[in-house]
Amino acid sequence: MTIRSINIATLKKVKNTVIGNPSAKLDLAQDEVFVATLVNCLNDPEQFEGGSQDNIRVEAAQVISSLSYGSPEALQSLLRADAHQAFLYAISRFEPNEPIAVKFAFARALRAVAVATAELVGPSQWGSKTTSPPCAKKPKSPSSTSSSSKCSMSTCRSSSTRRRR
Repeated sequence: MTIRSINIATLKKVKNTVIGNPSAKLDLAQDEVFVATLVNCLNDPEQFEGGSQDNIRVEAAQVISSLSYGSPEALQSLLRADAHQAFLYAISRFEPNEPIAVKFAFARALRAVAVATAELVGPSQWGSKTTSPPCAKKPKSPSSTSSSSKCSMSTCRSSSTRRRR
């Protein structure tokens, strides 16, 4: 999916294409120039035409939110483009008269990026995740881990119990 220019109509079309479509999210995430431009919409909407600046910011936030719930590759492209930092910066600069739609869209999108990141790198919430995140470092070899550094749950619990006493 190649996006030539960004305006409100393009953003709405992209949003409707990626919502619920994992392959479209992956295709879009592979276009790093578009993802970077999308993130730039959050704090510098003046450079884009075809709609109000607030509408462009809201639509960009909604597309980013949808992409964050895609594949790990889609989330990684958002993190490489510093989407999380762009949201934090924009939220820190909100004026009291900032439209409520912009505030809600940015808060929801920041939460979506944060939750998707936590789900990717954190432990499984229900114990059903058996794979490690793609960004996790793999051990060099089984022989590099000494038996003294291995910790069973019972050993860890008993040593932490002793420390608390």
